[in-house]
Amino acid sequence: MDFHGIDQSTTRSPRLMLQALLKRTRQIELNGKVERLRSNFLAGIKHMPVRFTESRAAA
Repeated sequence: MDFHGIDQSTTRSPRLMLQALLKRTRQIELNGKVERLRSNFLAGIKHMPVRFTESRAAA
């Protein structure tokens, strides 16, 4: 396990990492302005600051 308590094998797969994070998190909310990627090739988000509230079970 790494220092966050999440098995390193789960960090290889974004889906498994997100599932593990959602189990430990009560709420995810925006914590700033979303900056979109300016590109004719890709449409996406460049920066999206968020704040996590830890669930009581993980505390």
